[in-house]
Amino acid sequence: MMDSKWLWFMRMAAMSVLLLLEGCRWCTIDACVEHERVALLQLKPFFNHYNEFDSWDELKGSDCCKWKGIECNTTTGRLIGLSLDSMRSGYLDYWYLNASLFLPFKELKRLYLTGSGIAGCVENEGFEKLSSTFRNLQFLDLSQNHLNDSFILSLSQFSSLQYLNLAYNLLEGKWPHIQGLNNLKILKTLDLRWNQMERFQSFKDLDAYLLVIYVDMAIKACGL
Repeated sequence: MMDSKWLWFMRMAAMSVLLLLEGCRWCTIDACVEHERVALLQLKPFFNHYNEFDSWDELKGSDCCKWKGIECNTTTGRLIGLSLDSMRSGYLDYWYLNASLFLPFKELKRLYLTGSGIAGCVENEGFEKLSSTFRNLQFLDLSQNHLNDSFILSLSQFSSLQYLNLAYNLLEGKWPHIQGLNNLKILKTLDLRWNQMERFQSFKDLDAYLLVIYVDMAIKACGL
């Protein structure tokens, strides 16, 4: 008799655990991951020239998923989108970014750094250090900065990129720098408008998998 009651109890307990696990498949996280919140606060001083990040509260436990410019995965609470567009006075000062500050955001899919006055990266702290971490990065917007051809090489290992915007920079289209774009095998959209690419004659050497290439009309006249 005791054995049958014990067996019934064990079955009920097992069913309860299974139901709990199944229910958690549909759970949502109400707060961001703490170490990502801390990492965002470390970024804040570099991009808060216009005091746009008042919502980035330094109080421990503050939900960074609700902060301006932040998009989180509703299931895991991990950061998947980060928009720092025009949050720094890019027309007044140029500076060098420490890209390692983005390393904690391992699930990032979209990163927007438009109009930030970035002239490159701190030595040994460039975007190449992120390529092994950012396996899911699909959209990268670096338009309206002060980047030159050498910067392109640091992007050549972001194999998941589908959209890359480098418009309004200081690119000249020199080889082998721009050849690094050929490593981006699933890149579909490349924006190179308003650069200094008079020396660049043709995009024929870039692979045909690119569906959309935005360039200046002056460059198109060179035989694109």
